[in-house]
Amino acid sequence: MLLGLLFFLKRFDSSRFDLESPKRSNLAFLTLSLVSLILALLSRETAIIFPFLALSLYVSAISKERFLRSVRQGLNKTWPYFAVVFVYGILRLTSLNFLDTLNFYEEPNLYSENLYVRFFTFLPILWEYFKLLVAPAGLHMERGGIVYDSLFRWPVWPIFLGLAGFLAWLRHLYKKQWTHKLTTSDGRRTSDVTDFQIWFLGAALFFIPLGPVSGITPINALMYEHWLYLPMVGFWLIVSFYLVKLLDFKGPTLQGSTLSPQKGRTLIFGRTLVIAALVAYLSFFSYQSIQRNILWGRTGEFYKDILKYEPESARISNNLGNLYYNQGDKEQAEFYYRKAVEVEDVFAQPFFNLGAILQSKGDMFGAIQLYEKAIEINPSFYYPYQNLSFIYAQQGNLIKAVENIEVLKSLLPTNARIYYNSALVYLALNNKEQALTDLKEGLKHVSVDPETGRLIEELIQQLTAE
Repeated sequence: MLLGLLFFLKRFDSSRFDLESPKRSNLAFLTLSLVSLILALLSRETAIIFPFLALSLYVSAISKERFLRSVRQGLNKTWPYFAVVFVYGILRLTSLNFLDTLNFYEEPNLYSENLYVRFFTFLPILWEYFKLLVAPAGLHMERGGIVYDSLFRWPVWPIFLGLAGFLAWLRHLYKKQWTHKLTTSDGRRTSDVTDFQIWFLGAALFFIPLGPVSGITPINALMYEHWLYLPMVGFWLIVSFYLVKLLDFKGPTLQGSTLSPQKGRTLIFGRTLVIAALVAYLSFFSYQSIQRNILWGRTGEFYKDILKYEPESARISNNLGNLYYNQGDKEQAEFYYRKAVEVEDVFAQPFFNLGAILQSKGDMFGAIQLYEKAIEINPSFYYPYQNLSFIYAQQGNLIKAVENIEVLKSLLPTNARIYYNSALVYLALNNKEQALTDLKEGLKHVSVDPETGRLIEELIQQLTAE
């Protein structure tokens, strides 16, 4: 996406044009930028923001006209990018909508069904993002959030007023740009970079990348720290612009005059102080980066650190339980699985995992209850059906075993082992015809499981020989 923006800028850089054929150079850079956009979309679909970034770049860095005229011209220059994104959007909603992945919520809720609720909820999150940019402390992957349904709840309204004030500040900078010393005799802007340009471009680079995760469309999370990767470019663009100004500041001097020794020493001291503060600040960033890398390298500590901030996270408790289970520590695994199921009942995996531990302990009644709860939460989660069919078959409840196996066959229609197990259950029910049907169907899918294929062939031979 960044490469596409670079090629977009090259379209308007006259020094790069083939002087004999500027149209050919323009077309070449347009093609390269469009190809980059397509590759960006196929890499990460949040690249749908590209046309808006290109438009903002045109308005702030390329056009010399007033704002609304710049926007109109920019739309004329960026329509091919909007067309590509539009076509991708149609494909994403139809042929590329794999496994119905755009439906993040199984059931409608207050957040998913109301745009204004998503907007109000995003405002406090915006403030959290700003704090993380300035002082990235207390970082953790899993973050919960409060859903706000009114503008007049704290802290929604002060953040809303802050945004309104920011827009007023942009308007002030724009008016200042066109009414003071930033015009030449012919009424057009000078080539100097203005405060408005930097603030507008910085705001665009910050807010546009946050757009897809702001609640414009409902998604399955409210906040993640990595969603700041691109927006932080806009934030630090503004900060660095003024930092450079500060370091280059030479103080008010009269034309033709020189700084007095005392003022010169003051400026040197001030610049040294700024640089020292900047080194200390960046050292803090470096320390935080090292600490985060160390923590990410220790999986157990990583999950426990998240639970310090989000103790109600069922997903993290379940992941920690999985870690202990894989290490052979079933006692700790059970502790965290129980912690996960006590938090909420919208996550099927911990119920199944805890059921598997109870099953290994011989508590079949408890295991069955947990497996059925997992199915209730997510009927398409196939693991509980496997274990239930095994338990019921062991208990001699073959009717229940068949019920679960039939669901398994609908969920995993190409799994040869399921058809083999189904045939064994039907044989126990003296239903030889259905058993043969299952074996023949399973034989179609043994290319990835030759061992099961061998068992199916042996059983078919045994049944047809009788």
